[in-house]
Amino acid sequence: MPDLFRRRVAQAPDRTALIDAHRQVTYEELDRVSDAWADQLIHLGVRQGDFVALSLPRRIELVAAMLGVLKAGAAYSALDPAWPVDHVTRLTTRLAPSAIVTWADTLTVCGAGAVLALREDALSTALAGPAATPRYIQLADDHPFCVFFTSGTTGEPKGSISTHRALARVVAQEGRTWFGQDTVIPAAAPAAWDAFALELWGALLNGGTSVLCESSYLLPDTLRTLVERRGVNSLWLTSSLFNLLVDEDETKDCFRGIHLVLTGGERMSSTHARAFLARYPEIRLINGYGPVESTVFATTHAVTAEDVQGGDVPIGRPVADTDVLVLKDGTPCEPGEVGEIYLGGGGLSLGYANNPEATSNAFLEARIDGVSYRLYRTGDLGWWSTTGNLHYAGRADRQVKIRGHRVEPALVEQAVSNALGGQNCHVLPVPAPDGSYGALAAFVVGEPRTCLEALPHVLTKTMPHHLVPQHVIAVDQTPLTANGKLDQKALLDLLPATAWTKSEPMPGQGTAGGISEIFAEVLGERFRSNDHPLFSMGGTSLEAVRICARIHALFGTAVPVGLFLQHSSVKQACALVENALAEELPGSSESTVKPSGPVPLVPVQAEAWLEGMVAPDPASGNCLMDWHISGSIDVTALQAALRDLHQRHEPLRCAYTFLDQPVAEIEAGAPAPEVQVRSASGQPDKDNEWFLDLLRRPFDIEAGEVWRVAVLPGPNITRLGISVDHTAFDGWSEALLMDDLTIAYRARRAGRVPVFAHPAPTFAALWQEHNQSAGGGVGDSCRAFWRGALQNVQALDFPAVSVPDAAGPEPVETLIQRPAVEACGRLADRQGVTLFTVMLALYSEAVARVTASQDFAVGIPVAHRGTALSAVAVGCLTGTVCVPVSRSQGSVAEAVARTGHTLRQVLSHSELSLPEVTQLSGHRRGDRSALFQTVFALQDNRRPVLELDGCAVELHRPTARGAVAELAAEVWPSPNRAGEATLRLTYDPTAVPRNTVLDIAAAFDALVNEVTEHA
Repeated sequence: MPDLFRRRVAQAPDRTALIDAHRQVTYEELDRVSDAWADQLIHLGVRQGDFVALSLPRRIELVAAMLGVLKAGAAYSALDPAWPVDHVTRLTTRLAPSAIVTWADTLTVCGAGAVLALREDALSTALAGPAATPRYIQLADDHPFCVFFTSGTTGEPKGSISTHRALARVVAQEGRTWFGQDTVIPAAAPAAWDAFALELWGALLNGGTSVLCESSYLLPDTLRTLVERRGVNSLWLTSSLFNLLVDEDETKDCFRGIHLVLTGGERMSSTHARAFLARYPEIRLINGYGPVESTVFATTHAVTAEDVQGGDVPIGRPVADTDVLVLKDGTPCEPGEVGEIYLGGGGLSLGYANNPEATSNAFLEARIDGVSYRLYRTGDLGWWSTTGNLHYAGRADRQVKIRGHRVEPALVEQAVSNALGGQNCHVLPVPAPDGSYGALAAFVVGEPRTCLEALPHVLTKTMPHHLVPQHVIAVDQTPLTANGKLDQKALLDLLPATAWTKSEPMPGQGTAGGISEIFAEVLGERFRSNDHPLFSMGGTSLEAVRICARIHALFGTAVPVGLFLQHSSVKQACALVENALAEELPGSSESTVKPSGPVPLVPVQAEAWLEGMVAPDPASGNCLMDWHISGSIDVTALQAALRDLHQRHEPLRCAYTFLDQPVAEIEAGAPAPEVQVRSASGQPDKDNEWFLDLLRRPFDIEAGEVWRVAVLPGPNITRLGISVDHTAFDGWSEALLMDDLTIAYRARRAGRVPVFAHPAPTFAALWQEHNQSAGGGVGDSCRAFWRGALQNVQALDFPAVSVPDAAGPEPVETLIQRPAVEACGRLADRQGVTLFTVMLALYSEAVARVTASQDFAVGIPVAHRGTALSAVAVGCLTGTVCVPVSRSQGSVAEAVARTGHTLRQVLSHSELSLPEVTQLSGHRRGDRSALFQTVFALQDNRRPVLELDGCAVELHRPTARGAVAELAAEVWPSPNRAGEATLRLTYDPTAVPRNTVLDIAAAFDALVNEVTEHA
């Protein structure tokens, strides 16, 4: 494959090879980057025949890494960065890769021997650096190129090893492929699947262009945009997605401009194919068949109008270099006779990675009609027509596909039975009108021994979601047909009015009424209320795509599928649509500001400014980083880099003042901070005291002093301290600033001016963006909510402090070990909440128990970074929200559920700022009892990474001077021990006794242990 790619480079080096969301590269540039990374992999110890794991999103870097692995003579395996860490760990343990390629800030994959950690500027760095010497490693046709992890019928995917020959026979057969130099095809399939290889290498090995899609979901308007803006003319779709696009295409013409549609993965719906060909007779429609063990396709068929008149569309004839046999009792079947499909030839997998038992069970040697074969037993049934076309006839076993995943109902039955203490049950796939399967139903025979409503939550602890039955029904006895077999129809008839009939929408007007109608159309009788999330009603990810497509068609605004999946009830979707519509409104003339001069702070920035003004200790909000560096640091280059950052980010060079409202004065700021260096005195305690005192000292933000930097050399470790006032900075900003410092320091050491990936957002641009997305203001219902929510809130009653403890305000810390963190995560999954919710519930309960408080409030941080500019802006865009809590009278699980409900209510009314909520409550800002006396944060922002050439760098977290509240709790993920975390409690020693803080830490620890014991 590297040789085939290099031929295309030589033929047209300047042709566009890849396009992702914001960038594109030519064939020559992709060749250059992949050569550089192949060289790095070889230096890391990767050898011919090795496996290399890739944990990267669908961007240009992923493809360059794939090609680099192949040029190093190895085979790659793509692992989705969104997969759970435990799942990825199991896969890499099975794969045993010699290296992994991933982002520098997401080193969460275990089991790899070496790591190539890419930074955001890795692509530009490789293009700007000297060209690496190309590696010409001779590879045989049967050399592995990729390990595809199958979806797995038992929840334990197997890694199928495909060869260069296997892929080339489908995408690179001269004169026998669908792709050419004019091909432009989107790559939207999961990178771990062989369909992605079809989309990607089908283009690159034929001189075409691959368009890398951020989302795996192609909506009609998305496809229309790809055709119009990117020139897409070819398409791969799973059968289910093909059906969805045909259904939703009534007025969109989304396929117009496409020349080729390849589909497969499930049985083709003749109804949808007939509708497609009637509307687009000029488009070539290919129906493909083939499990991953035969690499992409084993057979294909160009579908004609005649094929779709009946109910069965052929899956076609063998592709090049492929053997297809239909056998019954080891003997080839006659035309029309149904048998089991066996596959062989050049497309066959070498087996499953490091899994000889599974390999021997699936692959066999056979001699048939005097010819020796190595075959894969598919478990699929089929028959040959007299014209030589293969037809699919179902499964020899009970295996089906649910949303693209292989599912064996018998194995799910066993898991359900085990969960029920051995009780008999039957698991059946639920057919949809288009003939596919979208869900499983479990029918439990006899009196249930446990709560059936809780069964799906129990099963999600051990099984992937696609294996968990969405319907669980108790039956008195097993219904049988006249010949004594299970009466599947009788069981499926027990589903509520069938799961696929039309439902009436829930009451509602305007946006809510329209979205409710869409839910009713898509879900049928499964649609229960406007408050239920999609998946709780038995919905699927494909139905989420349908809903988003219809929302776009009805309202003319796009709701990203990934965002919808996080907020998937009618009410939540209504909010998404209304927010999206508000963002599309042009800003009013009153909201326009000049790009220079005083700029009003957006509300969340103004809130931070006000917090600093009224805080007893203005330095309590300092954001601190203490980097421990092994190696020699270039202070001159560091100073130059700091000046670059100071000039790049307006929040670091502004004066923050009040001119009728809080404003930032861009031109009034102080110059870049000078690096303050202290030579080691030989007295470490005094050196440390100087270092921390400098970082903890308050800033004069009205004069434009908002950050400072200190360097403390030592015999083994040099410490680099960075402190920024909270008005100009937050936890999200840390990673952004350190990314830029890495780039600037590297450039200045090399005598160059740094080049950043994009301009930094200005205050004026953030102000404009805020006003365009702010909507119509705060309604009476929001104010009414807060009046009611705060009605019973009382101030926390900490024991009196007679004399501050001699230990002073040193923080109290307790370790949360990995099993405990994982147990909390599982509790969050069962309750349908986040890990933050679980931790907040445990902390609130600990405070309530120790202080004997019943009703109080906790302040929590909320990031306001949901827009394009705010997501990449250095500055304080984190506000505080007041969460009313009550002491639990029940179990921990009940406390978590109640906290989750409260959080949803609070966050849905968070458009009222904290100062406004405080005023509404009747308290005055600065009162001891102003809303809350304790705050809680889960510090799960992207971890900052600082790279200084020739140095090993490690981040430490000193505490600021004073606490941001009477009692502040933070949960920090461990930087060195994956999966662990630390609860850190800081406090005001004049308001809270240290013993009380220790008791709260102990109570939190006990609650975490309780969760772990019941996990």
